[in-house]
Amino acid sequence: MFLKVAIIIILPGICWIHFCIMDNLCLLVGHLELCFYYNCVS
Repeated sequence: MFLKVAIIIILPGICWIHFCIMDNLCLLVGHLELCFYYNCVS
């Protein structure tokens, strides 16, 4: 959770859904859709 938030802060506005999948970061916390929404949709 902490790492996910840290990456969101470090990479604001960047679509990094592929990074999330490769690193299983969002899958680990079960918030893949949330990650995609924050980093790609907006």
